[in-house]
Amino acid sequence: MAEPAFLHVADILEAISDAIPDAPALIWRDVRRPWREYVDRAARLAQALSDAGLTEGSRVALYLHNSPAYLEGHLAAVKMRGVPVNANYRYVEDELLYLLDNADAEAVIFDEEMAPRVAAVAGRLPNLKLMVEFGDSRVVPGSITFDDVVANYQPMPRIERSPLDRQLTYTGGTTGMPKGVMRTIGPYARGIMNIAAQALGASAPVSLADAAGQARRLHDEGRAPVSVVAPPFMHSTGLAYGAQVPLMSGGACVMLDNWSFDPGETLATIEREKATSLTIVGDVVARPLTAELERAQAAGTPYDIASLKTVYSSGMIWSAPTKRILLTHAPDATLIDVVGSSEGHVGTSYATRDNIPDTGVFTPNATTKVLREDGSEVAPGSGERGMLACAGATVGAGYHKDPVKSAKTYRVLGGVPYAMAGDWATIDVDGSIRFLGRDSSCINTGGEKVFAEEVEQLILRMPGVADAIVVGVPDERWGESVGAVVKAHPGVTLSDRAIQDWVRTELAGYKIPRRIVITDDFPRSPNGKSDIAGAKQVIQDRSAPREAVAAQ
Repeated sequence: MAEPAFLHVADILEAISDAIPDAPALIWRDVRRPWREYVDRAARLAQALSDAGLTEGSRVALYLHNSPAYLEGHLAAVKMRGVPVNANYRYVEDELLYLLDNADAEAVIFDEEMAPRVAAVAGRLPNLKLMVEFGDSRVVPGSITFDDVVANYQPMPRIERSPLDRQLTYTGGTTGMPKGVMRTIGPYARGIMNIAAQALGASAPVSLADAAGQARRLHDEGRAPVSVVAPPFMHSTGLAYGAQVPLMSGGACVMLDNWSFDPGETLATIEREKATSLTIVGDVVARPLTAELERAQAAGTPYDIASLKTVYSSGMIWSAPTKRILLTHAPDATLIDVVGSSEGHVGTSYATRDNIPDTGVFTPNATTKVLREDGSEVAPGSGERGMLACAGATVGAGYHKDPVKSAKTYRVLGGVPYAMAGDWATIDVDGSIRFLGRDSSCINTGGEKVFAEEVEQLILRMPGVADAIVVGVPDERWGESVGAVVKAHPGVTLSDRAIQDWVRTELAGYKIPRRIVITDDFPRSPNGKSDIAGAKQVIQDRSAPREAVAAQ
């Protein structure tokens, strides 16, 4: 079948809604919203945005937890050819002000618990034209509620849209101020449809009629995807794999009742909804899930998650041991582990019950390269480290308002635009890539480079370790030294010396953490990524170097 055309996200979802209007689309708490209602509510919000003066290219910030409002707000923005912008729901006033100002936001849709923060910054944002609250606190002067919108606005008529429309994804990564990655919506939609088709063992639709017909067939055959999403939609992994992949196939997106991750709730939801897919963020979600699966089985009350056919992950290392445990409970699932970033995806690792690749080993995309500093390609099997570069539908179009960073990350090689987000790898003789880590997480200790992920994954394999973050910390002698914050499983006692001895069995002496903090107060950001600044502060406040134990 031909390559799918560049279609618009809103056009695809409208066509699917026309085909299966009464099928479930959004499931959350006591809400089971059919496709007809999902698209209708988004159309009413799109009209409110338009009536407020927003036009093509206007930015619409989504300052929300996971709920139907997030997906309806996202669809409303793209329906009226606006630009949806993700805002971290943990941001407090100054951070929120920075993002809304940097994005040139003209509207913000927010949860009622965030209303005081919105009220505090709204007066300093002269471009802001509309504030819509999901809830009814009514503490923001001039705002309206989502219920007001649904009750008082007619659905916006469908319009002609362009696959060149944009969306703006802010990624803070692990360091620095948030950066807005600009994406072109047509290539992005093609990438999502290809991923969805792969999970279904089908060809991607090549037209709106194909998309509608596929959705109808899947429902008639009882094969429509049902997706449980663990990460927040503000994280591109949650939005893309957890929501847009199933929705663009005419499936349903199931959101967890609680906004704090609970492995038991997640597994019970999969069992109750007979979910066919699950989206996670690496070991930060997989380890608690597998621990709960093992606990429940040992207690004689196992979860039934055999309905899972696909588990997606991106954004964090997902280790082979946790994949192995998960596949014993979901034996027919394929685990799809994507290495990359908001800037672009470079490769994928597929694990099944009979074939589980080593941690950090991926099959590169057809256009992925491993490059030296001068832009030449690293020879397969050489063991030489290089920077990953990727091209294709997943690649962004640059950083909003940052031409310097854009020029550094987005480069044209042989006439093709590539993204180089700072990920390092080696390439094997068979073409597989072995992910080493991100440039920003590389620790320079006495002139030696240490990739934090390498040390972190080894510590995570240590019996009794529940979680770990490895970072570089200032060191008078070495410039930087390796530090670690480690969390033990309940009832387990760990020591600095035991952790260092464990690392010493596989890694060189300069890679052994010299400063270790063992704590239950673990520094992770709300999207599950390592809180690098928080971990460094914990180590500097609560540890001292152990020179004799971890000599360079």
